[in-house]
Amino acid sequence: MDGHIHVGGLIKSGVRLGVNMYLDYKAKKTCERILNIQFQKLVDQGYLSAIGNDGLQLTDKALSEQIGLTAYSDVRAYMQMNKFSVEETAIVTGIRVQIWMNKKYQSWDKRVGGAWPKTADLARRMRQRASDALNIWYAPRSSGAKQSLNQSMAYLLNAEAALDDNPDALAIVTRIIGLAQMCGISEIGLLDIIEGLSMSYIFETIARAIVAGMRGRHPSEVYNIGLGIQGSSENVHKKFVMKAEGFKGSREVIGKYIGGKVVLNSIVAEVVVRNQLKEGEEIWCMSGWAEALRRRTMKLKEDTARDIHGNLLRCTKRLKVILSIKRVKGVPLAKIKRVGPLLALDMLWGGITGTACPCTKPDPLKKLKGGDRIGKLKLVFKKVDPLKIKQVPRRTIFVQETYGDGVAKLFYSHCLVSSYVRDDRECLYCAVCRAVGFGCNTVLL
Repeated sequence: MDGHIHVGGLIKSGVRLGVNMYLDYKAKKTCERILNIQFQKLVDQGYLSAIGNDGLQLTDKALSEQIGLTAYSDVRAYMQMNKFSVEETAIVTGIRVQIWMNKKYQSWDKRVGGAWPKTADLARRMRQRASDALNIWYAPRSSGAKQSLNQSMAYLLNAEAALDDNPDALAIVTRIIGLAQMCGISEIGLLDIIEGLSMSYIFETIARAIVAGMRGRHPSEVYNIGLGIQGSSENVHKKFVMKAEGFKGSREVIGKYIGGKVVLNSIVAEVVVRNQLKEGEEIWCMSGWAEALRRRTMKLKEDTARDIHGNLLRCTKRLKVILSIKRVKGVPLAKIKRVGPLLALDMLWGGITGTACPCTKPDPLKKLKGGDRIGKLKLVFKKVDPLKIKQVPRRTIFVQETYGDGVAKLFYSHCLVSSYVRDDRECLYCAVCRAVGFGCNTVLL
C-alpha cells in the first residue's frame, strides 16, 4: 500500500469526464472537494490502494473489516443473528470493488449481479427488478437523470456543511462501496457514486432482498432488525388475499373475534372486517407489523421524551392506523390498510437505520433546537404530515417528529428517497451527524 497516493488529480479528471454534462462549475468544484476528502481519507487509513493509472481498489484491510457495511448496521446484525457462513458472507461483503475515475459504465440496474456466476438466475431476476423500478430514469441526458444527480449533490453539500463540526461524518463513499458489493457490482466509476446515491433506496431494497433471500426471507426482515423489530413487514395494496399466500415471514395472533367485534391484544387501531368471522376466532398478523403496532400503542400517551443531552424528541401527530382483515387460506389475516392518509403499498426497503451512540453523559454543546446549525448545516424540525412532504433545501436537514410511532416511521421512511431512522439508543446530535455523513437529508425520530 502506497501511503503517498494523492487522489486529487484522479477525482478532478473523473468529475470532468463523468458529471460535466449535469453540473455547473460551482457544483463540480464542490463535488471535487468533497470526494477528494472522502477518498483521501480512505487511502490514508489503508482501505483503498492504487490500481493502474486512474483507479483505486479495496484493500485486504477493507474486506476484513467489512467497511462496506459501515452504513448498513442492519445487514451486519442480520448476518450475525442468522450465523452466515464464510461463503455467504463473502457474497455480501467479499467483492474487491474497483473504482475507476475515467471509465463510464452502463447504469446500475444493468450491472446488478455482474460479479456473480453468469448462470446465476438470481442475478437475472434482480437486474430485471431494478430495471422495472428505474424504467428509463437514467437515459442519457434525461430530465430524470439530471434531477437525480442534482439531488445527490444536495446530499454531498449537506455532508460538507457538517464537516466543520464533525470531520468524521463523511461516509458516503463507503455506503456506495457497500451497496455495490451487496448488488454484485465489482467495478464502479465516479459517476456511479452520485448515481447510486440518488437511487440508493431502490438498490438498497435489492441488496436487502439478496441478503434475506439467502435465508428464504423477505427484505423487510433485514431492515426491521435496524429498528429493533423481529419479523416481516410484508404488505400489499392490491390482491392481498392472493399475494399474502406467498408471504415468507412468520405470523402471530394479535386478537380474537369476541361478542361481534374484533378485540386486539395491546394494540390500538381501527379495524375493518372484510370476511365473516366466527365467535372466538383468532386474528393473525405478520410478526413485524404486530411488533410495530404494539410499540406504537405503548407510546400513545408519551408524545415527548428527551435524550441524554436534553434534546426534545417529539411526536406532533399520531396518525390513525386502519387494519383490514381478510381470510387467507381460511385464516383471518390483518394487514395495514392505511396509516393516516397513506394507503398500504408494496414498500421499498431502502434508507439507513441508526445505531447506539457513544454518548454517556450530557453535553450542552450537543443540545439542538430548530434553526440550530451543525457546522454550516441547518436543522429544521417538521410536524408529521405525509401530504406536505417537501424537498429538503441544500445544506439543510429535516427532522420529522415521529417519536414513538414505529408504524408511522416505517410508512414515512418509504415515502422518502434517503431517510435515516434514529435508534432509540441514539442521541439526536449523533443521529443528525450520521445521517448527513451517509448522505441522508431526513431524520425520523
